[in-house]
Amino acid sequence: MLIEASIPSASESLSDRHNRAVPPAAHPVQRVDVVPYRLTGPISMDILQPQPGELLLWRFRSEWRLISKDAAYAHLSRAELTRVRNYPNPALRKRFAVSRAVLREILSRLIDRAPHDVALGDDLHGRPLLRHAGTSVPLAVSVAYAGIWILVGVSTASIGIATHVPTLPESSDAGPAPDTAAADQHKTAKLTRVRSRVRHASLVDAAGRPLLEANDEILHHGNKDCFVDTPKGDRWHVLDLPMPGSICAAAALAQPVSRVHAFGWTGSGGWDIAS
Repeated sequence: MLIEASIPSASESLSDRHNRAVPPAAHPVQRVDVVPYRLTGPISMDILQPQPGELLLWRFRSEWRLISKDAAYAHLSRAELTRVRNYPNPALRKRFAVSRAVLREILSRLIDRAPHDVALGDDLHGRPLLRHAGTSVPLAVSVAYAGIWILVGVSTASIGIATHVPTLPESSDAGPAPDTAAADQHKTAKLTRVRSRVRHASLVDAAGRPLLEANDEILHHGNKDCFVDTPKGDRWHVLDLPMPGSICAAAALAQPVSRVHAFGWTGSGGWDIAS
């Protein structure tokens, strides 16, 4: 499956791109090859280390399906077990334990170490940080939650994942709208705002700090992907991730992405089908 990403002209300045009225689709596009895999049992043994330009992506439920509870707790470090105990309710404890245990299992296959021996720590914000991978290229990881779903991303460049799970409908959304066209327009505008915030949050998660305003025009366009250039000359690739229902998700990487290996996305419609 191929998706397309808008690439602004390299000769065009950042301010010019933000001020111009030409839509992103008017620019040349980069094709992203998406390879979906069904994820119904234990984690595949055939996981290869990502190459520059590749994103390894997993989506799975916060259940004991990919790994047993006993095996999961055996994988966790002392600090992670402490974090599990400190969560206020069983559901959050289970979600964290599943996510960290599966992440350790994934990384163990990538760097050829036992899951418990993977040097996985946390940064100042509590996000997972892989130390001393021992690979020819560094590996960056990101974990995000979306209701019952857990998302894990692994790349050779900084990566961030963000999600939005809708809650109760707003009062303005309740009841039938007398003007169907106006209702559709309102729904589209709301979805655009939500996607913009999720894309911005993925950039913040990847960079560790805001890179632009949350309502920046570049984040509002309708394409599934976009490139964001910063005043310091960095280029970030932001991709929308298909999710069930009204859940929104996005990943941001500090490099152009040419291929996504999507574990947990497969079916007759491609990688937008939940496993």
